[in-house]
Amino acid sequence: GDAILLSAPNQWEVFTYYYRGPLKVYPAPYRPTSQETEAWLSPILASHERLFVIYWGDIESDPQRWIEATLAQRAYKAGESWNGDVRIAIYGTGSLPTAPDTHLEASLGSGIRLSGSALPAVRFEPGDIVPLTLFWTANAQITERYKVFVHLLDPDGALVAQTDSEPGSGFALTDRWQPGESQIDRYGVLLPADLPTG
Repeated sequence: GDAILLSAPNQWEVFTYYYRGPLKVYPAPYRPTSQETEAWLSPILASHERLFVIYWGDIESDPQRWIEATLAQRAYKAGESWNGDVRIAIYGTGSLPTAPDTHLEASLGSGIRLSGSALPAVRFEPGDIVPLTLFWTANAQITERYKVFVHLLDPDGALVAQTDSEPGSGFALTDRWQPGESQIDRYGVLLPADLPTG
């Protein structure tokens, strides 16, 4: 169910020369509009469970960052790593809740309220990306940038998996939220391959 997205201009020949794996590889459109990005990504998101996205030279190839911004809204980023100038991010796909299935009233100071969360499934396997959606509301003007930490703990309280990011994979910074504005914020947690049952 995995695929590779290559958001790296003029690197198709180089990448496919070295990559001999079985995964489908999709080269990103060059300097896409938001509509072109949506048309390119929609069938990919519908056809694959996990996406490995290679970003290199993407400031040149996607100066408006439409690809990454669309993935922030339509997928669940579970992490990224840098290898020199190359960034590799992993995303999970799946349903995209627009309303919480668990309602909360958690206030963070006077400025932010966590009104709920959504978790589409109750059973996951090692290697899966757990898709978590959080629903935020700005109660007042926020002057600081906050980061969200999503942690998976074992029965003894030890950390076994996590993802940390500013809201919206960095596209919905809290110091830009307006009073009364709501945010749908998606996170993926990659379960380790050796994660024990339970």
